[in-house]
Amino acid sequence: MDETLRGLHFDAGAVNFNFTEGYTYTSGMRAPIYIDNRKLFYLPSTRERVIASLRGFIEKEKFDFDVLAGVATGGIAPAALLAAAFDVQFVYVRAKSKEHGLKRRIEGGEVKGRNVLVIEDMITTGGSSVDAVQALQAEGAIIKNCLSITSFNFQSSWGAFKNVGVSLHPLMFVSDIIEEAHRRDILSSEEEKKALGWLKDPYTSW
Repeated sequence: MDETLRGLHFDAGAVNFNFTEGYTYTSGMRAPIYIDNRKLFYLPSTRERVIASLRGFIEKEKFDFDVLAGVATGGIAPAALLAAAFDVQFVYVRAKSKEHGLKRRIEGGEVKGRNVLVIEDMITTGGSSVDAVQALQAEGAIIKNCLSITSFNFQSSWGAFKNVGVSLHPLMFVSDIIEEAHRRDILSSEEEKKALGWLKDPYTSW
């Protein structure tokens, strides 16, 4: 994990724990933790830390791209800010095509034959992110990498990206956030154990 991001989610008020009822994700998965990465972009202080870390990672890895694509909705803000920082073109991918107007799914411009770097805020199972990648590929985009702020680090997500020929690069894992919560006395040792145990087997109760 990039150490400049340690405690970031707590500074932004982006983490919630509930070991009684839990939270239900889009995938149908129930979890004792809910992370809202969109809150990272509300405050200038946390927003700047995220973008600096993303930019530093991109520069270190020397990714080849001329378009940045944000996956709606959480990936739009970081992708747009990074596009401005790198002075490149920006698009975003809707969850599904509009039912009116031009009925586009990819908004902003053409991606055919372009090297596109995909930006996500959170990778859970990888399903919606890979769906966005495939939508871009269907329009002729060349995609080698997807960069995300956080990931649950589920094996299924790594496999999903591998199946479409794209490398996944999370800046940090949810386990880092859980461990930081314990360090800050937000979680007891028992709660930390439960949350980390759930990460290893997310389709079971914690």
